[in-house]
Amino acid sequence: MTISHSAPHRFTGPPERAAWWPALSVAAIAGCGFALALYVFYPGVMTYDALYVYKAIAEGKVGDWQSPVMTALWALVDPIAPGPGSMFLLTAALYWLGFALVGIALARRTPWVGVVAVLLGFVPPAFMFLGSIWRDMLFASVWLCAAALVFAATEVRSALRIAAQAAALALVGFGVMLRPNALIAAPLLASYVLWPDRFAWKRTALAYVPAALILFGAMHVAYYDVLGAVRQHPQHSLFVFDLGGVTHFSKENQFPAAWSPAEQQRLVTDCYDPYLWDAYWTGRPCSFVMQRLENEQHIFGTPALSAAWRKALLAHPAAYLQHRAAFMGTFLLGSNFTIWTQDINDPGKLALPDSRAFAALVAVSNVLKPTLVFRVAFWLMLSAVICAAAWRRQDTGAPLVKGGNEFPPAAQDAAPSPARGGGLGRGRSGLREPDTTAGAFALAVAGSAVVYVLTYAIVGVAADFRYAYWAVPAALTSGAAVIAGWIAQRVRAVIPEAEQNSAVRNP
Repeated sequence: MTISHSAPHRFTGPPERAAWWPALSVAAIAGCGFALALYVFYPGVMTYDALYVYKAIAEGKVGDWQSPVMTALWALVDPIAPGPGSMFLLTAALYWLGFALVGIALARRTPWVGVVAVLLGFVPPAFMFLGSIWRDMLFASVWLCAAALVFAATEVRSALRIAAQAAALALVGFGVMLRPNALIAAPLLASYVLWPDRFAWKRTALAYVPAALILFGAMHVAYYDVLGAVRQHPQHSLFVFDLGGVTHFSKENQFPAAWSPAEQQRLVTDCYDPYLWDAYWTGRPCSFVMQRLENEQHIFGTPALSAAWRKALLAHPAAYLQHRAAFMGTFLLGSNFTIWTQDINDPGKLALPDSRAFAALVAVSNVLKPTLVFRVAFWLMLSAVICAAAWRRQDTGAPLVKGGNEFPPAAQDAAPSPARGGGLGRGRSGLREPDTTAGAFALAVAGSAVVYVLTYAIVGVAADFRYAYWAVPAALTSGAAVIAGWIAQRVRAVIPEAEQNSAVRNP
């Protein structure tokens, strides 16, 4: 039996041979990144969504339109720097901690790649969003930390590794509570947290539904039983958007209310905007839609609206698909809204007016916005390519090889495998194992980004770039992991013949 020499292997040397300087360099760069974020953004740029969440702290009453868990977290950290500063500090700290942990983990394999990995935190589409107080930035930083924590702990002793996995699982669940549509992608990340040594699709598939149900139940308990959130029916914004889309493409009004002939005509021809559902809420000339549904006839938030939605989809499936395709095309390919730059107290002014650094960042953002790096499709495709590359790096159970010839079974047994509790590097025989941990990290992180972005094809109601933000740090870090594995494979030393013979003689 002959195995191709391209089968993935672990890094070229044992952890004890790695110099300490790459990890120190990674930590220093991450510290500089955090300091730069403070210099550019502090105390953070408050958005209208964030203001809504923050006001709920003083009111003592939370709803489920925005995440009530974010409100509870903000109330907890707010004394650190009251206002946007506390949430900004938390988000920026989690962001740079995530990049630092990934960089340190990769530096054990290929030192300079670990340094490059943390430098990727400065990439504009990732760094530029740190100052905007949105749950999307917090969500992405939380999930990045969850995956990075486990990735960095794969080589530590069992007690610390178990603690890291427990913390990471909590962070995955917290991310779902921040962004409920992340529920579909979360099982991929949760599976990696539980089994970080190797990503197995069959195992992940078997755990997928139970994990999703557990996360959904935890979210429900946290929202309504623990925090007592008021039901504000955010899913009905999706119903309104879909009804508007089906109305537009079918040329038949699907909204369950009484409308004048002029309004009927407008609903069919003028109201629909594939960019966002606000055309029916705050936008003109069609704000009358939500006015009628919510304030006049009190249909919004009732079973009547959901029944109309189901009826419209069943009656006009082609129109629904056209609407969803129009939205997704806008989301993936459009030059959409990016970072928040307005002062919400005075929309005519730039946020952080005293910060020249922020003004310079806005200018750079305006230059980059028309380019590929601010297209959601770019990050979706990059994440998909990384998944494919990471899959090739995964161990498929093939025997260890040298020069195209398989080692005898005794030599294979001598090398510890992750499944038997073995660590990275060499076993008793000195044989190097296939490096599956970097591939598992990349598959889980990039794969969750792909699934997360694609959920908007069904549940998306607005096409801002921020909704796909998780795909940016996910692609950057998982791409670095794949590259580190590839380089380590290419430059690994050939296992000496004496080590082969020793492994055969001493199984």
